[in-house]
Amino acid sequence: GDSLVDLSSGGPTDHYTDSEQQLLERRLKQQLRESEEDSKWLQEEETNLKKRLSLAQSLSDSESVEGELPSPTSHTPTLATTRSDSLDSRGSQATGSDDRVIVVKKMEPTPTADLDRSNDRVYDCTTCVVKAVMALSQGVQQSQASQYLQLVRKVGLELRDL
Repeated sequence: GDSLVDLSSGGPTDHYTDSEQQLLERRLKQQLRESEEDSKWLQEEETNLKKRLSLAQSLSDSESVEGELPSPTSHTPTLATTRSDSLDSRGSQATGSDDRVIVVKKMEPTPTADLDRSNDRVYDCTTCVVKAVMALSQGVQQSQASQYLQLVRKVGLELRDL
């Protein structure tokens, strides 16, 4: 749970004046209130996000049920947040305005140009490097320690050709 530090009892805070002590207590109480408000806001945002994602999923499921093939797209929530906080002359925090906008965008793959790659040495070498790295990755995942050196050499040779 949350606990509040009592600065009014003696001990290590004896070097503070009464006004400094009161200021510290006010700041601690303010920070505790802000923390509780932030926790409530975060919980509400999580609940709202789950509802929106559930709705987006049910919409995409209903499209699939109607006989359409599901597209290889994903629904990605984007959180745009602007917040302005400032400190007043005493150093305590003055809360500013909070503007939060959540936009769910339908992500689609970017179309690629139809290029003629015949006689394209850079493309061929790059493809060979990618294949060599993939082979190395698979060798590591399959714990083929005896082939590590050969796989690493292959990557190096393909990089050199590039």
